[in-house]
Amino acid sequence: MPAVQLKHGSKLRFNGLPYQVIGRTAETDKILLLNDDTLEELRLSQNEIAAEIAKCRLELIPDVSGSSGPELLLEHLQKDPINLSEKASSEYKRRSEYFKAITEIRPRFYSAPYITPVISAVAEKLGETPPSLSTIYRWRREYLAANCDFRALTPGFSRRGNRKRRLDPYVIRVIEDAINTNYLVPERPPVAQLAAAVISTIVKKNRELPDSSTIPIPSDRTIYRAVSAIAPDYKVKKRYGNSAEYIRFHVVQARPKACRVLERWEMDHCKLDLFVIDDDFKSPYGRPWLTTIIDVYSGMIVGFHLSFDSPTKQSALSALKHAVLSKAEHLKRYPDIVNSWDAYGVPTTLVVDNGQEFHAPDFVAACHYLGTTIQYTKARSPWLKGNIERHFGALNQSLLAGMKGYTFADTKSKGDYDPKKNAAIGLRKLEGLLYHWIVDVPHRQPVRTGAGDARHGWPAQFREGVGADEVKQNS
Repeated sequence: MPAVQLKHGSKLRFNGLPYQVIGRTAETDKILLLNDDTLEELRLSQNEIAAEIAKCRLELIPDVSGSSGPELLLEHLQKDPINLSEKASSEYKRRSEYFKAITEIRPRFYSAPYITPVISAVAEKLGETPPSLSTIYRWRREYLAANCDFRALTPGFSRRGNRKRRLDPYVIRVIEDAINTNYLVPERPPVAQLAAAVISTIVKKNRELPDSSTIPIPSDRTIYRAVSAIAPDYKVKKRYGNSAEYIRFHVVQARPKACRVLERWEMDHCKLDLFVIDDDFKSPYGRPWLTTIIDVYSGMIVGFHLSFDSPTKQSALSALKHAVLSKAEHLKRYPDIVNSWDAYGVPTTLVVDNGQEFHAPDFVAACHYLGTTIQYTKARSPWLKGNIERHFGALNQSLLAGMKGYTFADTKSKGDYDPKKNAAIGLRKLEGLLYHWIVDVPHRQPVRTGAGDARHGWPAQFREGVGADEVKQNS
């Protein structure tokens, strides 16, 4: 579900029929779609388009005609980032780092004076030589041709060259063994020492062979190329240790402030101070876990997941899916909710703690697919996620306090009250109460952005053009 832009000429498939965007209606600001076959016109609002995408009835069709290799681009768009090889995954993440950094500053022009400083900064962070501008332009061309799908940045390593190894199998084995024993070690020997070890091994082997069967000695360039093919994060991990690898490739310096919606989200879990009963057997079951995501700029809650299960990658992914998609279908289950919940989209940065579920390969791959940077906070630093921490405090005090089954903050306050014995609310009812509370309480609180309450801050940002045409494609 990467963020994409709807523009004039964008092609879509709605209920199996082909459409293209031809503009906006002046009177209602709806997006005007034209059926390519019947010439039937269709008018949909941004929220309606997002809702149809969430129901998998509408999808955007990538226009590969302007790409350098249409067949290769289509092949990339069919790939799942989770299943890429280690080398391809590393290159995919590398390209994404450059592209997300450029996208984040929203350059006025896509030219050298505007983007060269950003490219240099990312290259310095990754410890490598920056890619050329022509390379960046090529990546951007493929990205735009794919309707801003980050999978277009997938490298085509499998198609390069003649795809056949020309080195002697014995030489390949010697180089691989030497890399493991003479390079990827804590002593951090230089590549020159690795090359000397490779040459020494082959020279010794040749002494045992007749002149007609000697093994050619690889060039220094071949050995250096083998070293450069090692994934940067794996190289740092083996030579400098787990801590160095984590700090360099996973931790992003904390930036608690945000200047627009969708720029920075915070995500965390909380075990609610409420005992809940089983919906079917009506017996006390336990205290549920709530996973919540909040938009820092607007203060709006953008998604949540409620479950009796302890936090897992599945609960994190479920909350993330709930956040990026429209809530229109969910709100239909609660017709007595008056206000709308318009907060959804793809964030630039997602701030989480160091729980195992947030380091799970599937969760990391999902964020890379969205084009979202994961920012891991330091241990015992709750202030780096202050917005979500305050939200949980407000939830317990504003919604749960006073309910049957409330656990109280301490034993003294609880007295002789048995929250488990007095539990009376089921999980489904609690979920409905959460929907009512989120839409009608925190979203109506004043925010510090000067945009009124939280729900007014969100559409105001969209009217200013930030994320105005971002919709989510469920593929």
